[in-house]
Amino acid sequence: MFDNDNPKSIVKVELPRELADELPGLLTHPEIRAIAEKNAVEGVARRKTLATALREVTLEKEVAACAKDERFAEEANAALKAAERAVIDARDKYFAAQAAAAAAAAPFRTERDRLERELLATADRRISRFREELIDLRRNRFHESYSWDLGKDLIGRTLYTNNMEDIGRANALLDAALADAAAMVLEPLSRAELTNRMQAWCGKLAPVLAKIRLEAPRVTDGGVERAAAMVDRDVVRRDSAAKPGARA
Repeated sequence: MFDNDNPKSIVKVELPRELADELPGLLTHPEIRAIAEKNAVEGVARRKTLATALREVTLEKEVAACAKDERFAEEANAALKAAERAVIDARDKYFAAQAAAAAAAAPFRTERDRLERELLATADRRISRFREELIDLRRNRFHESYSWDLGKDLIGRTLYTNNMEDIGRANALLDAALADAAAMVLEPLSRAELTNRMQAWCGKLAPVLAKIRLEAPRVTDGGVERAAAMVDRDVVRRDSAAKPGARA
């Protein structure tokens, strides 16, 4: 028997002797031959149809069908390459401009740094002490946050309030004073002008700090001193921290 999937393979089939004797006659039977001839004619006709269709699917038709899209693809590719070159050129110009700007700014920055260093070196030492005191206050090393009840509401719940808003206002004012102290270092102020300016800040800070039990520093022509109450509180705090088992 012939294997369609593998034309080279032949399967040998043992037929009964009576069938083997009749097989030559069956193959020559008119009806069998008519069927075989019909199949052969139909097979040739089918192959003619396929061959005709194959001749119609030409390379020229394929090229013609793709021509428009191919032109579009080429144009798009050219535009893409042009855009890539433009991006590269723009990036190179950007970096070059940045380098030029940095080079142009360098002398100004150098001179500004030199001037600032000289101003800092010759600034009134009281400004540094003033800033130290403000920074200590800003760190809230000593302030007391607390809450207290306001009584009962209509349904018997206890109402509480606290001093966090006072602490917030004090911190905001301390921040403003610190910013101004930093500016004083670079300004050409006389000793008297500096004294007045720092004392003005102390006057603004005093009532605000009092609400959170802090005191502003004392500024004089001779220097900047921490308020006596703050010194006492600092001593108590250090003594408490020094005791075994005490919390700082």
